[in-house]
Amino acid sequence: MSEFPTSQNAPLEQWLARQRRKRIEPHVRGQRVLDFGCGVHAWNALSIRDICQRVDGVDRSLPESRALGDIRLYRELGEISDSTYDVIIALAVFEHIKPLQLRELLRAFHGLTHSDSRIIGTVPSPRSRRVLEFLSYRLGLIDRSQIEDHKVYYDDLWLHEITEGTGWTLSRYQKFQLGMNGFFQLIRSPSTSQAI
Repeated sequence: MSEFPTSQNAPLEQWLARQRRKRIEPHVRGQRVLDFGCGVHAWNALSIRDICQRVDGVDRSLPESRALGDIRLYRELGEISDSTYDVIIALAVFEHIKPLQLRELLRAFHGLTHSDSRIIGTVPSPRSRRVLEFLSYRLGLIDRSQIEDHKVYYDDLWLHEITEGTGWTLSRYQKFQLGMNGFFQLIRSPSTSQAI
């Protein structure tokens, strides 16, 4: 994931963020949530904090770890030492992470979760690549640096492959926005209830 913040102020950015957030709201209600890749503005964390038991965020592009009201924001996962989360959300984040790094990240999530925890999120599908590049490079509706930083356009086949051996299993993958995006849910693998 990029360490350099993007503006996140291009015309479509906040609208897309709201569309992704609507997908996860039923899954985070009343839960202890970690917003992985929360961004420098922590938009999602701020927008769902009233329906969650607790929300924290982590993002390497933050200038420093800090509190934002009752939300704790961290630069690195390793800074979180006293929390266990029911749900980790990753909205439009995994595509910024190379496959081998994503496998390591999924293993690291075990130390922050319990046997019933879930990871939910969204990823642009492979078919969205040209559309996103057009909206960004030609029309300027999406921050160019966001699209340039995409490493992989994950789909359900990729996610099945990536999760193998990480202690997580893809339990749900559903396309939305005309198949341009995918919503996914990962659950702890039955044979790995203890941390890896």
